Amino acid sequence: MQNTIEALVLKQIKGTITSVEITELEKFKELSADNRRMVEDLTNPQHLFGAIMRSRNLDLEAELEKARKEIFNR
Repeated sequence: MQNTIEALVLKQIKGTITSVEITELEKFKELSADNRRMVEDLTNPQHLFGAIMRSRNLDLEAELEKARKEIFNR
């Protein structure tokens, strides 16, 4: 279910969500306050920006660590 909701949110952000999918997403949000907050977080521009930046930082740190190992393990 989680993957489905994330896929629907992504479609909503991209503008490719159908009316049937909008209804499905709305029903999910009505099930609980946690569900509603989750969808709001997933569509919040500040939240998305923060997630992207954290992801980029993690990738950069992994690449730096890989380079360190290659340089110092020879």
